[in-house]
Amino acid sequence: MCYNTTMTKAINGTPLPLPVDHDELIDHARIAATHLDHGKEFFNLGIEAVVLTDAAIYTSEVSEVANFFHLIGKAVMLPFLIFSLILGPIQLGTNGYQHETTGKIHTQLQKGSLEERLTWLESRFFSLSDTEKGKIQEYVSTHLAHLSSDQQDEEVEHIEEAGRKIKLATLGRRISPGMTEQLTSELEKAFTDLSSEDPITQKIGEERAELLLSSVSDQLKTQMRINKLAMGSVIPPLVYIGLFLFGLGGVALGLVLNGIGMLGMAAEHFYTKHVFEEGGDEYAEKITIFNEALSHANK
Repeated sequence: MCYNTTMTKAINGTPLPLPVDHDELIDHARIAATHLDHGKEFFNLGIEAVVLTDAAIYTSEVSEVANFFHLIGKAVMLPFLIFSLILGPIQLGTNGYQHETTGKIHTQLQKGSLEERLTWLESRFFSLSDTEKGKIQEYVSTHLAHLSSDQQDEEVEHIEEAGRKIKLATLGRRISPGMTEQLTSELEKAFTDLSSEDPITQKIGEERAELLLSSVSDQLKTQMRINKLAMGSVIPPLVYIGLFLFGLGGVALGLVLNGIGMLGMAAEHFYTKHVFEEGGDEYAEKITIFNEALSHANK
């Protein structure tokens, strides 16, 4: 009987020797905090608008009633502000972490020759090192010794494939969704072309590799800009919360600062949808044109 290790995280209680995806939990926290904060922000603005309107129509004849609703509005707003105080640092921290790690990947892709940069990308995100493969082989030999040699080889392949998917997911969080699968095939083609003895084929490999690396680099830079916008959209509301909790911020200031935060959120959303995701489509279009041109040239 062969165990489907791609669906199993441990055998006999022993964790599989897979690469650790440190980004996964952080990315989940970033996305969850962002969605919660965006939903809460609309509610906050609504309450603040009501309180501000109440203050604007305040008259001495209804002062007690007006004061009552004014206090109720602030009381309702307080838990949401405290909620923001919790979500804000999570957003800042997780977006800051992604910005820093994405920056390191981008910097590494600018170092060395074309082939060195391509090799680094492949080894970092598309393949397992000899050490990682050795650990998997040792794990299967130890914990699945009762299986036949062919079954053990199958299990090694399953675990290695799971490991490659984990590494690729780290890059997949920083480039548009549809781009990672295409990169896998294009990376293999680039290495094949570059290793050819034919100068023309080598030149094709260089052009393919340059297109691939420049597209990944552009996506990484876009992701860093999105992280900056995300962090920028969090700071104004956090400033207001600090002022409000110390009794220093008026509702009008809250509307202004939270409004600035929402503009940052809108910019982040626009940049994600119309720059980041379209960047992946643009690469797909460029590589399609590139491959079609080669196909016509070879006829």
